[in-house]
This record gives sequence, structure tokens and C-alpha cells, in this order.
Amino acid sequence: MDLLDPLEQKISHEFSATFNTVVLDLIRDSFGGMADFIRMHTLYNYYAIFLDHGTAEAYLNRLQSGIHSVGFRAPQFIRVYRMLRYCPRCVQEDRFTYGEAYYHVSHQIPDVNVCLRHHCRLENSNVRIYERHPVALTAADAAIPQDNIAVDADELEVRYAVYLMGLIGKRIPFSRNNLHGRFRSAISDDFVDNDTGVIDTFRLAESITARFQKLGTGVIPAHEIETVLLGRIADCRLIALLGFYFGINFDLLEDSGVIESKGILPSEWKRL
Repeated sequence: MDLLDPLEQKISHEFSATFNTVVLDLIRDSFGGMADFIRMHTLYNYYAIFLDHGTAEAYLNRLQSGIHSVGFRAPQFIRVYRMLRYCPRCVQEDRFTYGEAYYHVSHQIPDVNVCLRHHCRLENSNVRIYERHPVALTAADAAIPQDNIAVDADELEVRYAVYLMGLIGKRIPFSRNNLHGRFRSAISDDFVDNDTGVIDTFRLAESITARFQKLGTGVIPAHEIETVLLGRIADCRLIALLGFYFGINFDLLEDSGVIESKGILPSEWKRL
């Protein structure tokens, strides 16, 4: 049985695809509706971290209507994985417990290269995503090899994964929390011109790029950092990277009652 509409068979681990009527009925019966399905089985709660609640809900409503171009902005410098990923140790556990392997939503988050349950690196399956042409949806158990060797993750990869996963499911509105001001105040004097007081975003970008080389983020353009420092964008990927780089503890904002915990937490995420 085809899960997707024949005209819209592009695979995306980000949001729901255009499902056929049989699957839509199954979603309504099993999850109580498309909204809960999107929250629990897609990366919606990742992209909505730094949006205000009203904007996040508006995007959720558009996703329920099948509109995928909802305004989530992903900077070009960060690698977007072309394959669905998996943890070799989770695969072993899933096959033992359920009789087959599954893709996990938490393994598809950009820049998170490790499984936080087992602290090993994620591997690519042979299922391509973001293709321009229709791609057959292959079950995880058929796409993932039977024999997998787990490789322990690097300490920096684990630390960043823990940091980012701690934000999933929270609402930390970028503008209301003056996050760009917090970032600017955290910048070392080494990156500020003594005469003009202007931040040297080029040197800052070089420093951040070098720091996160192991995460595979690639070169981080200075103009992307500048737009965040000016408060012009609220891109979740770049904000999370900057927060980790500057040592910003977003949990401290929770005491002020600003964080809106409206999302589904990682512990409640189901298998994809």
C-alpha cells in the first residue's frame, strides 16, 4: 500500500508529507489528529524553539493543511543530511524488542550526530531525502544493514547534542528574550575593535567555524552571524550554535516565566 499520495512521494524527515486518505484516517484514529502527529513524529518542535507561541501555532496550522513552505528558515552553511540516519545500537534494541528496526525522530535533527541514549555516532541509511524526484519509501528494517558497528562519539558532539536536545519542546521567543542582546554582551573583547566598538564578525565566524568543525557544520558566514546579532532573524540552528559557543544557559530564562513550554518533550517523541 502506498503511504503517500502518488503525486507527492518526496520523503522528508522534517514534516509530514502529503498522505493518502487511508493514512490520514489512521493518523486521526491513532494520534487524535494531525497536530499531535506533527508534534510527536516530525521536527516541528525543533524548528519552533525560538518562535513565539502565536507564530509557532500559525505554522502548525499551515502544516496541518498540507502547506510545507511555512517560513522555517535554514541557513545554507549548515549541512542538511541527504539520508535518513540511525543508531546501530538502537537498531539492535528495536529488532530485539519489536522484531524490526525503526527510524527515530531524534536521530534526524540537523547537527546532532550522536545518539544520546548510547553516545555513539549516527549512521546514514540508504534512504535519500530532499530529492527533487519521487523516492520510494523503504522500511527501516529493509534499508538498514543487519550487521552494524557502533562508533563512540566525540565529547564535543555529545555535549552539543545534550545542549540542543535540552531545548526541544520549549518556546524561547527570540525577540521577547532579547537573545541578540545576550549574544552581543557575551562576545569577548578580542572580537571588538578598540577604537570603533564594532564587532569583527569575520573573525568571530572563523572562530565559531573552527570550534564546530567536528560537528560538520561547514563554514559559517559572517553575515549570518551579523543578522542574528542585529536581531533580524530567529533561525533555530544558528541561535543554538551561538548559544552553545557563548555558553548561554537558556534554562535561566525559565525562572522569569518567559519560556513557553508548549511542545512535546524528547522523552515523549515516538519512533518515526
